[in-house]
Amino acid sequence: MTPLLSLQQVRVSYDSTEVVHGVSLDIEASKVSAILGVNGAGKTALALAIAGLVNTAGLIKFMGQSINDVSPWGRSHMGIALVHEGRRLFHGLSVEENLRLAAWRRGKSKSEVNRQLGFVENLFPVLRRKLREPSSRLSGGEQQMLAVGQGLMTFPKLLILDEPTAGLAPKIVGEMLTAIRHLADEGYSTVVIDQSVANARRVAETAFLMRVGRLVQQMPVSAINETVISEYLT
Repeated sequence: MTPLLSLQQVRVSYDSTEVVHGVSLDIEASKVSAILGVNGAGKTALALAIAGLVNTAGLIKFMGQSINDVSPWGRSHMGIALVHEGRRLFHGLSVEENLRLAAWRRGKSKSEVNRQLGFVENLFPVLRRKLREPSSRLSGGEQQMLAVGQGLMTFPKLLILDEPTAGLAPKIVGEMLTAIRHLADEGYSTVVIDQSVANARRVAETAFLMRVGRLVQQMPVSAINETVISEYLT
């Protein structure tokens, strides 16, 4: 079966400095995959490469088609949604306006947008209660939920979540991980970028371990033991 996303010898450079060195991996559809590694491992750079936001060499294929020459907007329109770490929201707009704006120019009918909005509200009930509030008034955890909701409102075929639980209180972390697992149950293909093996164990099937810009291991999340953590993730 053709993978949803395939990377072949992908390299990423910032100016003249290479930060990702020849990474090859396949992402299967309708599953949660985790890209794990410490700070500086190259995880975010790889996500930016998939989204077309950084200088990249190598081959990236989405649904069997090379997207090397496709713009970031074009990749988004094809169904690749990257939810950045840092919650890039429109703080002058309400929660609902943030969500509906994400669906703009997606070629979806009003009823389709409304159904997707309902899906996001069911996934994160707190957002339903705060639809009319400016996003600037939300707590950090609520803003993260809204950022994920924005990604979902683009009707993604692949949802990439960069550190979706960073800086959140333990209760909110649990709610976010439950939501991510629910997305898999609904058939969403999701990549979670994280430093936490514990988080990955709760949501993902497959883990890709990165260290200093290289893919060093691919394994079932259930196979990650203390030896693996000590060797690659500390």
